[in-house]
Amino acid sequence: MKKVKLYIVENILCTYLPFLYNHTMIHSSHHIRAFTLFCLFWAALSLVRMYITGTNDLMLIWNLILALLPYFFAAFAVSKTGIWRYISFFLWFLFLPNSLYIWTDFVHVGDFPEMLHFDIIYISVMAMAWLVCGFSSLEIVHSYWKQHFHKKIAWMFVGITLLVWIYGVYIGRFLRLNSWDFIDSPMLVIREIWNMTFSNGSSLLISESHRILEATRYSVGMTSLSTFIILYFSFFMMIYVSIYHAKQSR
Repeated sequence: MKKVKLYIVENILCTYLPFLYNHTMIHSSHHIRAFTLFCLFWAALSLVRMYITGTNDLMLIWNLILALLPYFFAAFAVSKTGIWRYISFFLWFLFLPNSLYIWTDFVHVGDFPEMLHFDIIYISVMAMAWLVCGFSSLEIVHSYWKQHFHKKIAWMFVGITLLVWIYGVYIGRFLRLNSWDFIDSPMLVIREIWNMTFSNGSSLLISESHRILEATRYSVGMTSLSTFIILYFSFFMMIYVSIYHAKQSR
């Protein structure tokens, strides 16, 4: 399964990277510079952490790729027509929660008490890098919506997107599902999400043994679905609106 996933990612990158180089990187260089800066800082912190604790966070490289994909898809979607535009928009929407998921990893601060303050900065740097990816892609799509709809409707779409985005983060954190599972086992995903949603997060129906173990391990800080969405939606909407108006006032 891992080989299949890597094959899919490889083909996606081969398809999108030439386009991204010729279009998006030129017009959104501030996004790339910010993302690169955070990633370099994170890489340096990772080496220090690996040396001190003897552990590695190689899985975060995979998560980084997943966080980057929405940026690729958004840039491709607004520049294409026909079926490719709709496919790219769908993939952008599907992979978007990966850009915010890292913000829920603060529940693990304290796993190494002697590294408490180091880990706060470590996770914050990752979270900012991922957030640059997510908000950059949302900015691209938001601009497209403003060109084709009234600005109030465009903002309504932004709000709906953020709600679904955060809902997806909750699913990933507590059901231990990710974007690939929608492709691998769509009916299983729908059944488990249905049960979780109508119990407001109080009942998790997890079918696979390896995810049951993961859900138990990562259940620290679990809260109700409604509380989770209200808190994170308010926080990220405030950040996005502030950034948007700051850029508009230049």
